[in-house]
Amino acid sequence: TMLSELLKLGCLLQTNVEAVENGDSLPYLKRDLIDLVATDNHGDETLPLRLVQCLNAWPAVYEKMETLL
Repeated sequence: TMLSELLKLGCLLQTNVEAVENGDSLPYLKRDLIDLVATDNHGDETLPLRLVQCLNAWPAVYEKMETLL
């Protein structure tokens, strides 16, 4: 698949908070394919807490993000 080819090339896979919350990214999360959770914040004061909750729910993603720093 195209996704497999991109991952072989070293591309990172990002999802956003909303996709984690509504389950759209669940198939990718379950297969440990997601490298980053990031979302544009246009004044949504709930977003930082929601991002922390997503990362707490998916600690492997958090660990991957930490290695990118």
